[in-house]
Amino acid sequence: MLLEDRRALQEDLEVIEKAISERFQRNPSLYYHNLPILSQLCEANDNHYDNRHVSKNMIYKVRKIKRSKKQLMAQEHEIKLFLKDRSNIIDKLEELNTIPVPSTDLSITDFKQSLEPNNDKDGRGVSTKSLRDKLTRYAMFPDSSANNYKQLLAQRSENLDINTIFTREEQYGEYFDLDSLYCEWINVLKSSECTIIDFLTTLENIFIDKLNSTDINHLYLVKPPMDRKNGRYVHFVEKFAKYLENYLYKSYPLVDKALIESNLTGEFLDEYINKPIKHDISSSKLFCVACGKNFANASVFENHIDGKNHKKNFDKRKEFYLAEFKTKKLLNILREVFHNTKSFTERKLAFTVDERREELERITKIYTAPVYGANEEKKDLSEMEEGSSKESSTNNSLLDGSFDMPLGPDGMPMPFWLYKLQGLDVQYTCEICSNKQFQGRRAYEKHFREPTHEYHLKCLGITPSSVFKGITTIKEAQSLWQKINSSTKAIKIDHNQHDNKDPNKKHNVVNTIKMDIEVEDDDGNVMTEQVYNDLKKQGLL
Repeated sequence: MLLEDRRALQEDLEVIEKAISERFQRNPSLYYHNLPILSQLCEANDNHYDNRHVSKNMIYKVRKIKRSKKQLMAQEHEIKLFLKDRSNIIDKLEELNTIPVPSTDLSITDFKQSLEPNNDKDGRGVSTKSLRDKLTRYAMFPDSSANNYKQLLAQRSENLDINTIFTREEQYGEYFDLDSLYCEWINVLKSSECTIIDFLTTLENIFIDKLNSTDINHLYLVKPPMDRKNGRYVHFVEKFAKYLENYLYKSYPLVDKALIESNLTGEFLDEYINKPIKHDISSSKLFCVACGKNFANASVFENHIDGKNHKKNFDKRKEFYLAEFKTKKLLNILREVFHNTKSFTERKLAFTVDERREELERITKIYTAPVYGANEEKKDLSEMEEGSSKESSTNNSLLDGSFDMPLGPDGMPMPFWLYKLQGLDVQYTCEICSNKQFQGRRAYEKHFREPTHEYHLKCLGITPSSVFKGITTIKEAQSLWQKINSSTKAIKIDHNQHDNKDPNKKHNVVNTIKMDIEVEDDDGNVMTEQVYNDLKKQGLL
């Protein structure tokens, strides 16, 4: 019976994995929707996410229709239930693996009797349903008899109501619902003069980092809007952090919650507790988050964090500090949702009475709409029929010839003659950029002017310039840089020797330097400055 239990659990795993793969195949957005958030929360594991894979997967053999956001969220939460079942089955398998297989010999009659199921589950909780019942339990469109596709969710998730997970104002992950938090903020300020736009602006200025700015990104620590020991402010921050955390997990249900929690906690301890924060960019003082004090230099701070007072202050308010960190981290990750919420709030305040009523009707219509729209049934039917005919056919000519074409830089198919004409069949490697390969001459030439290539040159101690265009090996770049430095030093020495003796000769040295300068014309042809000026005077450029 032990072997039969293992076989049944393995069968359950295959059924669940097949059901999940079918949903990803029908709508790949279910998979790609969660990857950007996961890569931001787990920066060490972001190499699995590549936009090129998303572009390639957008080229379907059957044109896909755009699914609603409500359907996307419903199916993601359905897959989350399937993954939970899968995890439970794996735990049961590990438990069964610890039980030794009995070595006693059984007769054929006893063996057959031991395999006869008495009910749906045996004593260990192992399902003994037939394979057909299992497939029906996890199948999309469970009532698809007579080509009737009315219900999308499987029997396993028939009680899943996505409207109980999201509020109407959140629109299934489009906006934040901050009305209750706004009321909480009014209680913190003890003043009703703060409008909701002022509230959102305060959150944006304090918690959201300014991109491409030299300002410090820890204003909520060094310049908080309220005293960080104020009980009402502490309660607001903890409530806000809890809301953002719940919003993240219900908007991106396929991210690993345990992995995210461990990464957030580890980053919190490394970056905000054991690492000093500058109180001001222009100052050398270091700020301790737990104690709220400034220290003159790093050595004094390191001695401080080993002291009893620091550990006591940290242990006393650890939950609040973690809530502060989560608020800032998650609000920056969800900054697009926050900006959408702020823009939508500003538009609502400018609405007339009729416009506000129309907007409310539109939102309510989306909220009460079914998960599976009536216009999708015919499309899914045609996709299912076409998919089954392609699987049963062995003739490759049934496939569209366009999908045998090579993919261009944008991930879309293009004719092979155009692919070769643009030189995309040739790959170029740049050793300076960590042996990165470029498809085609155009991308290869363009990358010499990009910040990434210039950054790698600076890492080698080389000042980027047009002189290094076309040089891709580290050895050649360093050799050329040494020659440039040696010639520059020789010119400076010669210039200093003749500075006070012969001003005319100094002029000649300067002219000689100008003649050695290389320039480019509009077509990218490299020549000396004298040749360039002569051609320009003759009107040949």
